[in-house]
Amino acid sequence: MAKIKYYYDTESCSFEKATWDGPTILRTVLSYGLVSGIVAILVVVYLFYFGSDPVTNQLRQDNHDLAMQLQKFDESIEALETDLENLHKKDEEVYRTILKAEPLTNEWAAGSGGAAEFKPLEKESLQETDERMDALNSKVRVQKESFRRLLGMYAGKEEELKHMPSMRPIANDVISGFGSRLHPILKVRKMHTGLDFGAPMGSPVYATADGVVSMASNGSNGYGLQVDLQHGYGYETKYAHLSRANVTVGQRVKRGEIIAFTGNSGLSKGPHLHYEIKKDGIKIDPIDYFYSDLSPEQYVSFKRQANQYNESMD
Repeated sequence: MAKIKYYYDTESCSFEKATWDGPTILRTVLSYGLVSGIVAILVVVYLFYFGSDPVTNQLRQDNHDLAMQLQKFDESIEALETDLENLHKKDEEVYRTILKAEPLTNEWAAGSGGAAEFKPLEKESLQETDERMDALNSKVRVQKESFRRLLGMYAGKEEELKHMPSMRPIANDVISGFGSRLHPILKVRKMHTGLDFGAPMGSPVYATADGVVSMASNGSNGYGLQVDLQHGYGYETKYAHLSRANVTVGQRVKRGEIIAFTGNSGLSKGPHLHYEIKKDGIKIDPIDYFYSDLSPEQYVSFKRQANQYNESMD
């Protein structure tokens, strides 16, 4: 026997027998359908994000872990590329300059690679990372070969290097470099054949290599009081505009020994030291010979200062 349903009529304040007409049935069906649809969607979303099977969950976690590892690997490659470029820069600007070796421009360029934008676990990203590793390995091989050659050159020049001027004659900054400079007194551009070091009157001046004193008196060409040293293997050094010499002609001196004191003698703008190097009778830029008492970073900075165009002190 079918159950009869009643509803409470608020207007008559009594229970009335429920009747099912078309609109009522439609609204009821739609209501149940909407609720069922929402529940179904929520179930699907839950299963997709939280209710996957253990294998799918593990694969998703593995994918995330691999993406993080690839990013760290990419950062490590970038750090290695930076370190290798800095090492190559020292090779070119310091070691090869000292040994007068040809630069590695063409060989180094052949192994050049570039940094790639990180794209987690994309095929293109993995390919770019592989290409960067190939370029890095190529540059490492070039640099290893470069050092092998430089060591061979050093072995052949070891005795000469003992007689090569290789330190600053005074522990001060360069205020004027080698090359065409404006003369401070004559007010014309002249070839400045050495380096000027700023220094107070009476500062100690050091021999830059073992040698024999060939001059310790007033010189010509406005040098004032000067000390000249002969080092052998074609090397000579000059220390000019001195206030006092601490050596005599014919005396043997050691690298680092005090040979004089700075002054303002000769054609000079003010107290300083003028320093020159000759190789086989030709005046050369002394800036390439300050490597024994400077770190590679200091050497590069020192060379940059000397290359600035300004007015010389003599």
